[in-house]
Amino acid sequence: MPIDNTTVVPIIYAARLLDVYRKRRVFTDRVDRQWQGQLANGGDTVRLNIAATGSVADYEVGGTVTYRDADVVHLGDLTLTKQKSFAVQLDDIPAIQANVGVLDAAVEEDGIALAQQVDADTRAVMDANATPGPAIAIDYAAEITADNFRVPYLHRLMDVARLPRDGRWVIIGPYTAEMLMRYSLQNAILNAPVNNALRNGVLGTWGGLTWYVASADDSVVTPGASAADPVSVVEEWFYGNDSATAFIDQIRRVEQLRRETTFADAVRGLYTYGVKVHRPERLRKSAVTISNVPA
Repeated sequence: MPIDNTTVVPIIYAARLLDVYRKRRVFTDRVDRQWQGQLANGGDTVRLNIAATGSVADYEVGGTVTYRDADVVHLGDLTLTKQKSFAVQLDDIPAIQANVGVLDAAVEEDGIALAQQVDADTRAVMDANATPGPAIAIDYAAEITADNFRVPYLHRLMDVARLPRDGRWVIIGPYTAEMLMRYSLQNAILNAPVNNALRNGVLGTWGGLTWYVASADDSVVTPGASAADPVSVVEEWFYGNDSATAFIDQIRRVEQLRRETTFADAVRGLYTYGVKVHRPERLRKSAVTISNVPA
């Protein structure tokens, strides 16, 4: 049975998919979205401009004020080079619409898969363009302190890079996240409930930094001499603030169609996005070795 109203399902589908997608990102939430929406009139490239500075000067009583023309600094262009499609075929629309759980489950799976792919792409761009920082060593068995988690050290690196104090963050791997969460449960060092880790990887704030946990896709685990011996793990930490990376995305199209080769209606959509690290000095990464991890 075809759908008479061809606007309801695509709008609901896109909204639900993006709602799940936005709740399951880590790297894609640590970006600058100030240029979002500038492709509303078409095109696939945005010129990244910010206001220029330089009009501040000394002044003496009776002196002359020199005016500077308002200008912009061009940070480069961002082209939406990535494209993802999503599509679902519904053989029996009345039955599916009556069973909200089935539709929601299908949309949620699409949203989760989309979030994972876009987040992985964003991480890859950050990894390729971040400013390398010094290696960090942490002993899994040692007491956790702000010093051995290098909190003052990370702040110093960001201060040298003239990074604003507001909005600084660190994205860590699951092994160091386990250490931080375990210690926080005992000493309440994180200024946020631990269960916030279920939402976009946020663990909480500590030492003037917001801590996030990412997946272990690039963790390198070195086993001990035997199955009972501790292992060592190398993770990658990213730290900086959102102003380092520009991100723009768009739902290009959501449409409903009647399949020609079967008795089914379908909904499909096209999602495009682009990522650019335009201030690499504001994004850093360090290889972190965790020793004495229990096997």
